[in-house]
Amino acid sequence: MTALFILDAALVLVFALAWAAVLKPPTRPAFLIALFVLVWVDLVLVTEVLSLLVLVTAWAMLAAHALLALVAFLAWRAAGRPRPPRFLPPPFSVWTKSLKSWPDLWALGLIVVAAYGLLAVINGLVPPNNQDSMVYHLARVAFWIQHQTLAPWPTPRIHQVIFPLNVEIGSLWSMLFLRRDALAGFVQWFSALAVLVSVFGLARAFGYARARAAFASFICLTLPMIVLQSTTTQNDLTVGAMAAAMVFLLLVGLKTQHQGLLVLSGLAMGLALGMKYTAFMVLPGLGVGLGYVILTRRPRPWRRLCFWAAACLAGFMALGAFNFVQNWVRFGHPLGRASILKYNVNESNPGSWDLIRSNMARDVYSLMDFTGVPPPIVEAAAPAWQRAGRAVFSALGLPPDSQRLSARQNFFYFQTNTTMASDAGGFFGPLGFLLWLPLVAYWLVAGLIKRDARFIPAMAFAGFMAVIGAAQAWGPYRGRYYCAVIPLCAPLVAGVFGRGLGRAALRCLMLVVACTVMTLTILTNVSKPLAGPNAIWGKTRFERRAVLWDRDRIPYRILEGSIPPRATVASILTPADHEYPLFGEKLGRTVIPVYPTPDTVDLDWLQKNRYPYVVVHTTGYCRVEDLPPARFRVQTYPPFKIIIRLN
Repeated sequence: MTALFILDAALVLVFALAWAAVLKPPTRPAFLIALFVLVWVDLVLVTEVLSLLVLVTAWAMLAAHALLALVAFLAWRAAGRPRPPRFLPPPFSVWTKSLKSWPDLWALGLIVVAAYGLLAVINGLVPPNNQDSMVYHLARVAFWIQHQTLAPWPTPRIHQVIFPLNVEIGSLWSMLFLRRDALAGFVQWFSALAVLVSVFGLARAFGYARARAAFASFICLTLPMIVLQSTTTQNDLTVGAMAAAMVFLLLVGLKTQHQGLLVLSGLAMGLALGMKYTAFMVLPGLGVGLGYVILTRRPRPWRRLCFWAAACLAGFMALGAFNFVQNWVRFGHPLGRASILKYNVNESNPGSWDLIRSNMARDVYSLMDFTGVPPPIVEAAAPAWQRAGRAVFSALGLPPDSQRLSARQNFFYFQTNTTMASDAGGFFGPLGFLLWLPLVAYWLVAGLIKRDARFIPAMAFAGFMAVIGAAQAWGPYRGRYYCAVIPLCAPLVAGVFGRGLGRAALRCLMLVVACTVMTLTILTNVSKPLAGPNAIWGKTRFERRAVLWDRDRIPYRILEGSIPPRATVASILTPADHEYPLFGEKLGRTVIPVYPTPDTVDLDWLQKNRYPYVVVHTTGYCRVEDLPPARFRVQTYPPFKIIIRLN
């Protein structure tokens, strides 16, 4: 099946290259981002159609991609066989001149390239292992492969069936052919590369020189949460990559009056809205920023804006609305449940002014993130930061260190930030607070006064912070949600880069901070540590998958020895349990979630439900009564029990 996947990847690339060549983007960054968007268009569109036909199989996907590649090839021939832009390296003299002019920029670029090469190796060595991936990101993909459709199924893990699904379609692509998750983590890794190109292109669109634009794009990729997300099968970084692509293509399309780029921007919006709800939270601030800049300038491109709006609507209907329609049909609500964006909030209601201002203050405080900072600096700086936070919160009348205005069991506290990096609980390192926030604040004011296009990303960030503050109670895992908007603001960093002694000193300081934080983030990533007692070296694949989950390690290892690779397994698990490993390393097992969940598994229940294997979470969830040893073998690994039918 590996050869089939290589062939299918070639067909998808032919589709993207042919249409990108037909559209003739005016710049090389625009061409690369067009490829990024078109690859996703091909994957999502084909999977949605095959899902409706209950034909999500490797051979059906190969046939569909071949058909679309043929159509794209014929369109390319009909358009006169336009050639894509050349990506030839400049003469050696240009390289040497650039190296002499910007040695620090070259150092930053080489370090970032080496770091992401190492992250690619980590993606290959360490299987996906974080909580969300094991509970629903990859579990839903395995169920799609099992059912051959994206349609929902009965399960207590409701997130598997109601959340937007476009990013997981990227994981589905390789897993469908390879029958393992070896390449699933590369979806977000390639998204990081797309962020690099989009940030560079946006900075150029804002008028910055190439060196400045490159500096901004490299700095963005050093931020801890960007680094951490690039080795997970979550979806936050891909949302940010698609949002940045959408805005980049829009601004270049408006500037050059290129309708093809406006179409691609609309498709990118549709893809982003089908990836995660945070994409919707980017739109209000982005719309205000775009509206202000466009309406205060002349001439106003009304016709092109209307064309873009129509492309956005078409993009959403074709590429973003699938899961919302499916939810409406199956559950009677486009979100699957009306309260999906609301968490249990103490003493307040979502949308209240107290919640919004409290959440925004807590997010600003959390953006001073010590992820990747050397421990001696943390020990010296963190207590002072806590005291400052308490003083500011007290002056603003905000509730410090309390359960109030927080999601249940996710309370906000002023506590010492750890230097261990977590793809769930981290933010964006010290530069997220010391660089991103000041630049956003500056361009909110300066952009408003000057009617400058840099007001757009600044307003998008501010709007996102307000909307997410209104929609959700505060929780410690919301840092990664900001991946949706952080890349949009990254081009503003280009303004810091420049000549002069002061600017050079600032650049070097930023380079040292960024590279130090990025390096320590990679080394101390708690789910994929390269150093320390839990380092991945010398561990088996099972041990690497369970490096964070000691309670899960033994049951899943025993599964491979106790249950055949192509058996049927019933799962009676809590919504927080790791269901994905039940499918096996090669996704050969059939997993049946038992829902509604029984209170007790006894002999009568097993007689009615003749599953050969049952995995049960027993602690306060489902009780297993004594069973006749001649007919069943029960293996106990608290809090789990594995029931094996002997006959």
